Formats: sequence, C-alpha cells, structure tokens
Amino acid sequence: MNNNLVSLKLDELNASELATSAIGYVSHMSNNPNFPSPNPALSVISEKADALNIAIGLAIVGGKESKLKRDAAEQLLVDVLIVLAHYVDDTARGDESIIVSAGMSVRKPNTKYPVPLAPVNLRIARKAVVGQATLICDRSVGARMYVIQTNSTPTIDDNAWIQVSINTTTRYEITDMSLANKIAYRISALGTAGQSAWSDVIFTPTW
Repeated sequence: MNNNLVSLKLDELNASELATSAIGYVSHMSNNPNFPSPNPALSVISEKADALNIAIGLAIVGGKESKLKRDAAEQLLVDVLIVLAHYVDDTARGDESIIVSAGMSVRKPNTKYPVPLAPVNLRIARKAVVGQATLICDRSVGARMYVIQTNSTPTIDDNAWIQVSINTTTRYEITDMSLANKIAYRISALGTAGQSAWSDVIFTPTW
C-alpha cells in the first residue's frame, strides 16, 4: 500500500541536521509498538548517523579527501532513511498519527518534491550463464532507490508479491531463474516524497 504520506525533507537538511534527524527517528521509534520490526534496523540508522557525525568533525579540520568521505557518509545515511520512511509509510497505512509517532512529518499535498512516476520499459537481458539474467528499467525522475518484487503464483495473486531487493540502481541481477516456470517481476521507485505506483508486470522468459 503506497500512501506516500511521509515527508523527511532530506534535500532541505545539511549534513549535521540530517544526522540529528536520524537520531530523532531512532529515539521516537525505539520501543514504539507501532513499529515492531523496523526496516532497516534502528541500529543501522544509529550507526550511519554516528559515522556521519564523525565524518563531519574530520571534514572541519581536514582537506578535500575528508570532505569527500563526509559526503559519502551523508549519502549512505540518506539511502537508509529513505528505506525507513518507506517502512513507516507502509506500516502506517494512511494513519497520520502513526507517522508522527515516528518523529516524521506528514507530507503536504503541494510538496515541491513530486512522487516519482512508476518505472517504465522493463526488460530482461539474457546472460551467458543458464538461469541468470538482468532485470532493467528506465530511471524514474526523482527516484533515489528502486523496490523489486517477485511473484511465482500461476495466477499472479496480488497478495503473493514478495520483496526481493531495494536497489540504488535500475538493474537487478536474477540468479535463480527457472527455464520451466515463468516468474513475474515488478518495480516501484522510491523518492524523497514517497513511493511510486508499481510498474507493469514482466515475466522471465523461457529461453
């Protein structure tokens, strides 16, 4: 269920503010009954926030290399926070009070950060090794990450989709493709403003 109600306003935060916000989310979500199994784990968020704070300190007295390390640490924290926001959005199922209990803001309808469009032009590229292929889609404007789901039911039961990966690229490596049975895949784009609708479904070929 994609409600796209969580707003982290990541593009408006500097590195120090980003780390502070992340620590705040951990504080609000720790022992919060609304979030029994945070994804990513809150310990991962804390670890990335601590690493960014250390990198910020080193960048103040360091040179170009230390600033590049700070920027890299900032991007790593942004990536895990986007996934966490997706988890909160999905768990809240439209209940704004649950989102607020995570220390996160509810997105205003007229946000300047549009929700990404659903990925298009899905295709599966064959690889030399039997049973392996690459799932590819075009990049969605505003997307930072891509959620990949698979479905192996004969009738593509809508309740049987399984999340297999969250990638920062538009490529996903399929390593266990069956040549006898077609498997369905779909992709959704994650951005600052929320999650896109799902792409059209594509099936693994039986080469």
